[in-house]
Amino acid sequence: MANVALPSCDQLRSAFVPWLATVNPDSDQPVRRVARWADLPAESRPLLKGFVARRLVVTDTRDGEVVVEVALESLLRQWDELATWLAEERGDLKDADHLERAAAAWEENHRDAAWLVEGTRLVEAENLSAKPAFRDRLAHVHDFLAVSRRREQERTEAESKRRAAELQAAKDRQEAAEALAAAETTAREKAQAHATVLRKRSLVLRAVLAVALLIAAAAVYGFVTARRETDRANERTREALGLRLTYEGQAMLAGIQGGGDIRALTQILAAQTCGHRQRRRSLHGGAHARRHPHDHPIERRHHGRDLQHRRAASGVGWGRPHGAGVGRPHRSARRAADDADQCRHRRGVERRRQATWCSRAPTACGCGMP
Repeated sequence: MANVALPSCDQLRSAFVPWLATVNPDSDQPVRRVARWADLPAESRPLLKGFVARRLVVTDTRDGEVVVEVALESLLRQWDELATWLAEERGDLKDADHLERAAAAWEENHRDAAWLVEGTRLVEAENLSAKPAFRDRLAHVHDFLAVSRRREQERTEAESKRRAAELQAAKDRQEAAEALAAAETTAREKAQAHATVLRKRSLVLRAVLAVALLIAAAAVYGFVTARRETDRANERTREALGLRLTYEGQAMLAGIQGGGDIRALTQILAAQTCGHRQRRRSLHGGAHARRHPHDHPIERRHHGRDLQHRRAASGVGWGRPHGAGVGRPHRSARRAADDADQCRHRRGVERRRQATWCSRAPTACGCGMP
């Protein structure tokens, strides 16, 4: 078929693109398209009637509506201006076909959200439907695009909320980590300060303990020393008491002091309980005092006094020069002689008493008298 010379005007272009012609997405070739007569631009309808009269475009009635389509697809390739229009709008035509098929699938699947478009495809579809050349053709997909946009907004809001939640969670975790680090730092500082205080207290307690130990040692030493001195003083007191009882008993046995032999022996026996060193000495001294009364310290004093009295009685050494003759004794000499007689009498009495005591208790005195 030879190239057809057809009128060139915008009215025809708005009728053929995008209503009566499109591009096959598989072969990328122009193909005819069925359109309703009512959808065609009003300004292009008089021109299309001429195409119908020349049998380049045919009409038909379907479902009570008049439809129009190109009679032969060869016209789309032989009409140079139409081919140029189709080449210029090839991408939009393909997208418009895809969008219509997607809307139809969404309607067939009961408007399931899984069939909606989103992201970049939704933006491109909205831009295409907003173009003047495709606004009327894609008017029936506005609901599809509106639902897709609403779902996209919800998804975007949910994603924004999720990201905000994640950011808030990350911020909370960071703040919690910082708070934990600050708490650990504070706790570590407090622990170090407490450890320092404990060390200081430990040093003070050690010093106090050392002083207390020294004081306790000094107290123990003082107590032991005092106890030892007390024991020594008590020992000396007992020894002194034993000596006093022993000498008094021996004086009683020697007849120098009154009290009797029983009391004397009682005191000597009592002296044995006052000190270990006084036991044998007291018994032996008592027996020796019975056998040798002149050896007792008190008796020695009496015996010395008796010797002086006898000398005075004889007149020797008493107010007279040595070698002078013996005359009448002095009054003091007579008194000394009387005292000497009394002393001899007492010694005789003590000897008889000793003999009587030894005969009764020979083993007690140890003198061996029968």
